[in-house]
Amino acid sequence: MCNKKILIAEDEKPKKDHVSKFLTDNFYADHLYSSSVNSTIIVIEDEEPDFIILDMSLPTFDLSDRANGGRPQGFGGKAVLRHMKLARIKIPVIILTGYEVFKLDEGNKLVSEHMDLAQLKEELVCLFHDNFIDIIHFSSTNNNWQKSLHSMLKIYIPEVIK
Repeated sequence: MCNKKILIAEDEKPKKDHVSKFLTDNFYADHLYSSSVNSTIIVIEDEEPDFIILDMSLPTFDLSDRANGGRPQGFGGKAVLRHMKLARIKIPVIILTGYEVFKLDEGNKLVSEHMDLAQLKEELVCLFHDNFIDIIHFSSTNNNWQKSLHSMLKIYIPEVIK
C-alpha cells in the first residue's frame, strides 16, 4: 500500500465528497482534509502532504456552530500559495474551482472587474511557479475535471494510480 498523502482543501461538502470518492476509486493515497485558509496551512505544515487539491475560494477560518468562518476570501487559495512560497514549502498544487470567472476586489490593479480562469492561471504561474501546476474547472454535471485531475496525479505521483 502506498503511503502518499493528498490534501483536499475544500469548504463545500458536496464538492469535497465528489473529489474524495474520485480519489478513493482511482488512487492509493491517504486523504487529508481542510476547509479554510488557516486549517489548510496547518495541515500543510503538520502533515506535509505529497499533493494538494486546493479550492480558490476558501473562508479564513473553519466554519462551526459558533463561528462564521471569518471573512470570505474569493482568492483564499492564493493566500495558501503565498504562505507556501514565503515558508519555502514545495508541494505540487492543483486549483480545483467551480467558478469560471472571479470578481476582483478593489485592491486589484487590473483594468477589468473580473478575472477568468486563463487570466488567473497566468497570474498563478508567474507568482507561484514552484508549487502551482494548473487550474481545473469543477462541475458536478460532467467528468472533465476527473480526467484532468487523473492526468496530473499520474504525472506528479504516479505510484498512487490503482
